[in-house]
Amino acid sequence: MVDTAGEKKYEHLGSIAKAALTLSHGNAAPERGFSVNNALVTQEKGSLAERSIVALRVVKEAIRLFGSSTNVPMTRELLQSVKRAHAEYALFLENECKRQLLEEEERKKKEQAEETQRVKEKAKSALLEQLKEQERLEESQLQEQNTARELISEVSGKLTEALQGTGKDIQSAKVAQVMLSAGNDKLNAAAKQLANIKQQKEKIQEKLRKHDITKKTNSEVSDTSAPATKRRKLH
Repeated sequence: MVDTAGEKKYEHLGSIAKAALTLSHGNAAPERGFSVNNALVTQEKGSLAERSIVALRVVKEAIRLFGSSTNVPMTRELLQSVKRAHAEYALFLENECKRQLLEEEERKKKEQAEETQRVKEKAKSALLEQLKEQERLEESQLQEQNTARELISEVSGKLTEALQGTGKDIQSAKVAQVMLSAGNDKLNAAAKQLANIKQQKEKIQEKLRKHDITKKTNSEVSDTSAPATKRRKLH
């Protein structure tokens, strides 16, 4: 039947009929398939891969078509296929073993890198804590230094007052002199401590700088080697 333009009026009717005819009119065939799968995937074979299950189904279907396994013709092509299948299976096992060894090696490297990173981070935390401690000591010594300077300034004024004028207070001058000497000693001690603290801070900061450089270098090496690892896995 054609329309007014001369085209087929029901162009897709044949395709629809073929699609309808492919549908099963019952559930016996699917149920048989489920039964075969249940018989294949037993408790002992629960770890079978989908590829293996499909292969077993193909073999069982072929045997069913021939009636029994004894009726399957032993042709040259069949024997060659069996040998080729065994060779492919052996190659698969070899590749699988290599893959597992590679994954184990990568896992150990990753664990070693993580452990090294943890040690470095722990060392960095310890250095930062030491730096904070040195900064606290530095602040304390600066306060001591300021206290000593205030003491020296105050004692210098008292010493000047004791020595000025006609009625010199020798006793007060001696006391002021002792206090001035103690203030100078305290100031010198604080200056030495500050110098030592500065050296310690510089050493710690140098270690932190080396730590950051090492971390950056390791990161760059890891980024560079990553594609090589991927290429090795693909190969």
